[in-house]
Amino acid sequence: MRKSQPARPTKPRDVHGAWGLRYCERHALGYIERVRVQQSPARDTVSGGRATDCPRPRLARRGNVALLALLASVACGAPRLDLRQTRLAAEGDALCVVRRGQAECNRDTPGLRISTPPGDDLVDISIGPAGGVCAVHKAGGLWCSQGKVSAGDAVRVIDTGSMICVQHRDTRVDCSNETTRVDVPEFMNASALSGGSQACAIISGRVRCMFVAPEVFELPITDVAAVDATQTQGCAVRAGGQVSCWENDRVVQQVDGVGDALQVAVGSHFACALCRSGRAVCWNLSEPRVLREFVFESPVRLAMGGARGDTLVVVTSDGSTKRVTLR
Repeated sequence: MRKSQPARPTKPRDVHGAWGLRYCERHALGYIERVRVQQSPARDTVSGGRATDCPRPRLARRGNVALLALLASVACGAPRLDLRQTRLAAEGDALCVVRRGQAECNRDTPGLRISTPPGDDLVDISIGPAGGVCAVHKAGGLWCSQGKVSAGDAVRVIDTGSMICVQHRDTRVDCSNETTRVDVPEFMNASALSGGSQACAIISGRVRCMFVAPEVFELPITDVAAVDATQTQGCAVRAGGQVSCWENDRVVQQVDGVGDALQVAVGSHFACALCRSGRAVCWNLSEPRVLREFVFESPVRLAMGGARGDTLVVVTSDGSTKRVTLR
């Protein structure tokens, strides 16, 4: 029997003169582009290069299940990552980070401003497609830059662009705008609420989403631990660390090469997952196979933003923010 060749990385090379090293590493199912993101003395931005920098994969003819497990173990390591109480929201060029209850919001586009929620007891934050910001205080108060301010029992908030959806302490969810308020009973008892133009909730390990309240659909995915969605696409992290993605309300595909994910973030064309090892792995939504891997110093949260929706944003434990442009 012919023995398979061991993984052999090529020589690392500079990433467009930025603060990182990139190289292609060969594995059983093809190549993964790895980038080690280092500290930056100035703006924390690294260009991720093109997926075509690495050769296309040649799928193995047999033993695919074992090979998928091998690739997943390489892409997402085993050490457990301790997630901090940090919240991160990104939409277009807008970014908000909540650290120790305080928010910091900014925009990359010169001349455009974004409102920063007041207070030092924030527990959740959301940015809508139009750049509006909503935040939830520990006591349950809701603050929105659009003018919606209320004292109540809110625990989570999502700005979908057309409506603001709020989960209350009794787990009920309602969505409202200036003229309409709609209850969403299908989101009752949700353990997580996430998304943007497409709002999604996790109920008893199942994913339910809606484009327009209260029209809700359920996806054929079980044992879900985390979810993120935008427009017509979304991805979910299973309890075992696998990631499955969908488009519209029907197509569900498992992402090859992800085996120990904790979080997932979905952009316009790419999606990324944060693994227990602290590595971030990314793939093209049209081809659910890991193409690139990024190594950060103690990452705690990730999101997708940027003007085109394909910039990976990572907050690390020292409070710094890293951006990687995927293209």
